[in-house]
Amino acid sequence: MSARGPIARLDAVPMHVLVGAVLLAHVALAAILAFAGVLAYDGGGILLSALVGVGASIVASLLFGRIAHRPAHLPSAAITGLLVALIALPPSLSRPSGLADLAVVAAVSVLAAAAKVLAVRRGRLVVNPAAAGLVVAGIVLPLVSPGAAVEAWWVAALPLLPLTIVGGALVLVRTRIVAPALALVAAGVLLQAVAYAAFTGDLARALTQAVGQSPVLFLAAFMFSEPITLPPLRWQRVLVGMLVGVLVAVPALAGVAGIPVGIGAFYPGPALALVVGNVVAFLLGSRHGTILRLTGLERDGDLVDLRFVAEPELEHRPGQWVELSIPHRADLRGERRVFSVASPPGSPEVRLGVRAAEPISSFKRHLLDMEPGDTVAVTRQGGDFTPKPGRPRLLVAAGIGVTPFLSHLGASDEDTVLVLLLRDGDPVPFPTALAQASARIVVVAPTAPEGMSEGWEHVAGRIDGDRLRELVPDLAERQVLVSGSSAQVGSLRRIAKAAGARRVLVDAFAGY
Repeated sequence: MSARGPIARLDAVPMHVLVGAVLLAHVALAAILAFAGVLAYDGGGILLSALVGVGASIVASLLFGRIAHRPAHLPSAAITGLLVALIALPPSLSRPSGLADLAVVAAVSVLAAAAKVLAVRRGRLVVNPAAAGLVVAGIVLPLVSPGAAVEAWWVAALPLLPLTIVGGALVLVRTRIVAPALALVAAGVLLQAVAYAAFTGDLARALTQAVGQSPVLFLAAFMFSEPITLPPLRWQRVLVGMLVGVLVAVPALAGVAGIPVGIGAFYPGPALALVVGNVVAFLLGSRHGTILRLTGLERDGDLVDLRFVAEPELEHRPGQWVELSIPHRADLRGERRVFSVASPPGSPEVRLGVRAAEPISSFKRHLLDMEPGDTVAVTRQGGDFTPKPGRPRLLVAAGIGVTPFLSHLGASDEDTVLVLLLRDGDPVPFPTALAQASARIVVVAPTAPEGMSEGWEHVAGRIDGDRLRELVPDLAERQVLVSGSSAQVGSLRRIAKAAGARRVLVDAFAGY
């Protein structure tokens, strides 16, 4: 069960490293293809545009961070600059207009950095910064310099499509946003294909153009996929994805109908579609900001039980998560982290479980250095890891993966079996809370762990489908929920299916 599969290995890569590497690969491949004459752009201009975009974004982020008394996260700033350079028109170094194109890249990057400070509400970034910078620049720059082009989306070129598909798939799997992104792509591609076919009469050619020369794929994979700008529930994310896809196709559909969509010199592009979707997503989220004030913490080995009081009360469903933000000079994993809520709805305290095994991230180090009375902001909350009422349940947890199940057990007295898998020598996490649950609890570990209560069952050795079916004979009639790291969840899900589970709801720690 401990073997690391491809998803687990992908989860081990920090998001900023993964996204930055894929975007850099786009820049490098585009420059090579341009030098080879495959792309009709200046290869040196592509490289210079990337340097200017990243440099301007980092410098502006440092400046705005100092003004706002908030440390700049340089990997995020670099990603923003790369996004801008891949969208704004790259300069031709042999033409006088090249300087103007570089100025556009720099201006959009600075505006995007400003959005990271200005477009924040209740501690949450409301819109994608690069998209916000593109929209503002698209409105302002034509007024200053008539004819200035902002949204070129030159990265949406057929020779770059394989890299966009492969790199985008890695990002979407890593962020667990495959279905919403596919909804965006499907809506955008189909509607644009209809519009293009209305002009050409050739549906196959229209589909090729909608897939290979439309920014929909790049937009979905590298900009829409930013978790902090998405709504909290999966169905909401799918809905917002469809909305953005439709809005991306509106200019093409309006062109077929002969309806002008531009306002003065401003022509709405994909960036505006994403900004609108981001605003809708924000409105679907929490209506008020929540602050957690630490009241105490307990350590048991490398497990830490954090207890807070929420101001105002945290409104959540069993199994949901909260995202915490601690402004600091962060490492590559950033200044935000998602944790399952261990306490049931309506509890006077909010409990979070944290594994503090070395090497520890800068975020966790700052979190665990908090003193009673210190506060941390909840920037988002959500999740769909909630069973249906009225049906018996089987909860399968690996180690600290039991955390969301504590919320389930505290909120319901439904017929429940909890199977908790532990490594040899690991203590039972949250033993007091588990002891108060009315569920049947089976601990699977090589030897009986510390913290087991009277009435619990201990099963030695490993577990497989046959063993799980022996432990829970009516498994096929139960809702089955599995929680743990991505490596553990993948294995446990297969075991549950082999044991006869009809459907398995999973909650994997993606490590974002």
